[in-house]
Amino acid sequence: MKLISFIVLCTLAAAVKGAISKEAVETVRTLSNECLKEIGATDAVFDEMIKNLPATNMEVKCLRACLMKKVNVLSPDGKLNKENALKMAEMHTEGDAEKMKIAHAVADACEAISIPDDHCEAAEAYKMCILSEAKKHGVNGLI
Repeated sequence: MKLISFIVLCTLAAAVKGAISKEAVETVRTLSNECLKEIGATDAVFDEMIKNLPATNMEVKCLRACLMKKVNVLSPDGKLNKENALKMAEMHTEGDAEKMKIAHAVADACEAISIPDDHCEAAEAYKMCILSEAKKHGVNGLI
């Protein structure tokens, strides 16, 4: 279940949860260590990534992309893996019908967006889409 908490930060599950626990943040921090090494970034990049704001640099975007790929929510070609994202959302929400209705709406909207070829930029585009679409459905305060 800790892995599912990670998804709250970077995918569709974020749209249906609304907030995350300190434990989830720590889980993400642990999982991100490998990605931080891969992209040659510092812990400050992780701290920036978990903010509910547009990324301020490529390291933040690339950290998000790396994490999304590691949990198969961002496919090898840089596209949203809607099926995996919805599976994660279903596990995270314990199949709550109302939350899953939101998850499907968010996934449908974000799957349809035009994304850049760069996977780091694509991950950022998906994050911003998820935040925007979630807000349209009354879900605020996401990390």
